[in-house]
Amino acid sequence: MFFKFLLGCLSLATLLIVGGTLVVRNETKLKDRGNYLATAQRRLEGYVERVGRGMTGTLEQLSNDDELLISATGKGDPGKPGFTKVEQAEHAKKLYEAVSTKNGIKPDLFAIFTKGNDIIWEPPGSPLLASDLPELGAAEKARNGSVFA
Repeated sequence: MFFKFLLGCLSLATLLIVGGTLVVRNETKLKDRGNYLATAQRRLEGYVERVGRGMTGTLEQLSNDDELLISATGKGDPGKPGFTKVEQAEHAKKLYEAVSTKNGIKPDLFAIFTKGNDIIWEPPGSPLLASDLPELGAAEKARNGSVFA
């Protein structure tokens, strides 16, 4: 009878140890998360793309501003010729303030210039020089009528 009791206790202990080990190993195993870095990278690229489209859209709206086009080209209302350089500079300052608000795009470089590479207005402390305009790719694209994002 003693051996039957001993055999029963040992088999029960073995089942508890093996079963407990299997249950703990199964429950503590990391769940397969897939390629989480690829997911994060894809999400980041989508965010950057949306922000870039928003910035480009804002710049396109600014570059197609009616008053700015009339002031720079003199075209528009036949009774109203192009603005003076002071009026152009005031309007450019307003445009710069509009994009430099708390939630604006806060451009690193902002300048309003003519096709003849004359700077009409740029913010104080701007790193842009009038002599740099002919060499800038962004200025060349703007002179051709496209936006440089």
